[in-house]
Amino acid sequence: MSNILHHLLLCLNLKEIVETFFRKYNKVLDEKQMSMLLKKEFSHNPLWLVTACEEMRVFGDFRKVEDKFNELAVTLDG
Repeated sequence: MSNILHHLLLCLNLKEIVETFFRKYNKVLDEKQMSMLLKKEFSHNPLWLVTACEEMRVFGDFRKVEDKFNELAVTLDG
């Protein structure tokens, strides 16, 4: 499998993880928000991605979630 195809499949799967997570809470990220999240350095790690989604979910004001993106930890370290 080519690197480009592998990368595209990975991105689709990561996007699906995010969409499925937020769907349980009747929330949806717009394209800009999704892009911001998936461009984070560790977004390729499903555990980090789900943890980040949980942080955003409990954030409170979902309209300001883009501000929360900037505060997300970049690793899973304590």
